[in-house]
Amino acid sequence: MEKQRFEFYVAGVQHHNLHSYLDEIEVGFPLNMVPEPENKYDHNAVKLVYCAADESLAMIGYVPGKISATVTAFIRVCPEPVCIITELNKEEKPWKQIKVVIREYEDGDAWLCLDNSIVPSAE
Repeated sequence: MEKQRFEFYVAGVQHHNLHSYLDEIEVGFPLNMVPEPENKYDHNAVKLVYCAADESLAMIGYVPGKISATVTAFIRVCPEPVCIITELNKEEKPWKQIKVVIREYEDGDAWLCLDNSIVPSAE
């Protein structure tokens, strides 16, 4: 059985902080997924948050609304869900600048430590 995965452009980027971190974010970096059930527009909303080099947390955007319910359900049942940056297009319009995949952790993935530092793959 093929593992479930979701690949998409991050929604709402133009309203959040991606522009402030474009010079330090790279393809392969992980993002934190934070369910936001209190969101008044989408009770299945999932924030995508970057742990910056200065250890601050930067909201980058959201999982698109049309797949948020499915992604939220996946995050709840997946033993080790990860969100990894797969494309970064700094010159594109904001809504096409960052693409991610959400799936189960695989050997070689970068992983966030408890102190929010990024552990690169051992390749």
